[in-house]
Amino acid sequence: MTLILFLVIPVYRHRPGIYKAWPRWTALVLACLLLTACQPRTPPSPNPPAPSEAKTSNQTTRTSPPASSRTSPASSPPTWTKPPALSADPRVHPDPLAVRDDHYPDQPVFFSQNHVSRYLLHQFLQGHFDLDFYLDSQLAPDEGTGFFILSQACQTALSYHLFSAFDVQNMYTKEDPSGRIQAFISLEYSQPKLDQMARQAAARFIRENPVPQEGFSDFYSERAYALKIHDFIARKVTYSPLGYNPELMIGMDKYQACQEAYNVLVAEDDTAVCAGYARAFALIAQYAGINCAWVYGNESEDLTES
Repeated sequence: MTLILFLVIPVYRHRPGIYKAWPRWTALVLACLLLTACQPRTPPSPNPPAPSEAKTSNQTTRTSPPASSRTSPASSPPTWTKPPALSADPRVHPDPLAVRDDHYPDQPVFFSQNHVSRYLLHQFLQGHFDLDFYLDSQLAPDEGTGFFILSQACQTALSYHLFSAFDVQNMYTKEDPSGRIQAFISLEYSQPKLDQMARQAAARFIRENPVPQEGFSDFYSERAYALKIHDFIARKVTYSPLGYNPELMIGMDKYQACQEAYNVLVAEDDTAVCAGYARAFALIAQYAGINCAWVYGNESEDLTES
């Protein structure tokens, strides 16, 4: 192509007659046209393959071209895993971690605290609150360590089970003749019917504000639904004066102290403290398939009850 351009222009330089009859700018235009005509044509690229789906029992992962080819790191969304699509059945507690269908032998032995937490949550979701199991000697070399693990694991499980109006009948550990630590726990809920009413109200919110049938497609759609739950609760209830003077809660049960999801979703006075707000939000979010837990703590720069 470059050779053609150099051949055309010298001809007009060495032949004055033609040069005068045919101006130089005309020659340049002709050269450009020749260059354009000689450009190689790129065949149309085939349609890119459609993203495929890899399905597992607990989640669906979409595979597609790398995100870096589409967005810059600064604009990339936070890490997000699509939760399983769940139905809001008020007869059972929501199960966003999909642990309800786990299987365990009688009196299982555990080697990590995380496995103890998962087992306790599994049992709580089944409505079983009178349990005993074993802790491996490497996990719990003595009864004191075993009790600490039991207590922490129970707290983690209850952060997903949400309801807190229970009495601890038993929670202790002991060493059996084989040297293993045996753990015992027994909880008794005081007003299970009120908790059932809270589940019904949470399920009603899901029916009136349907979740996509296949679950949330990305982080942004999940966040938008969570904001809808937040706004619903914020408009429905006001903060209880009890929250400004916690000493007044001494001697009250959880419902009187406005600390349960029932106080937000069902009770007619429409007042609650932080714990009630948080439990109601988490209950609706879990029915929507959002992985949400209740976290206990006092208000500070780093953590608040939420």
